[in-house]
Amino acid sequence: MNLTELECFYKAALSPTFGEQLYIIHGRDDFAHIVLDGRQEEFFFTLYGTDHLRLYWCNECFIFDSRRNSLVSSDTFGEIVFEGNVDAALLPPLIIGLLLQLKDCTFLSKQEIIRGKKHRGTMT
Repeated sequence: MNLTELECFYKAALSPTFGEQLYIIHGRDDFAHIVLDGRQEEFFFTLYGTDHLRLYWCNECFIFDSRRNSLVSSDTFGEIVFEGNVDAALLPPLIIGLLLQLKDCTFLSKQEIIRGKKHRGTMT
């Protein structure tokens, strides 16, 4: 599935729930924003190709990336990174399910867990 087909898939799956609030900003052949809350633009996700997605909700960023092991801390600091394997074919149903769960939720708080080595001189 290419990016244009993926945009159509998300639009077809999410339009019944988000209606007129949903719109797509197609940036390039490998980049698109799908906005779910209209002009508020606080609930949206960005597709970077077919196997990398960043979901923004309540000022939080969720990263789903097939190459997550190559991400550096400056890419992910303060973000929520999906720890599982990202398969381009399985990502859309996972994201749709998450979006439908988040739609009617209210953000309360989060607990940050840092996995990996702490380097000397970093703040704790």
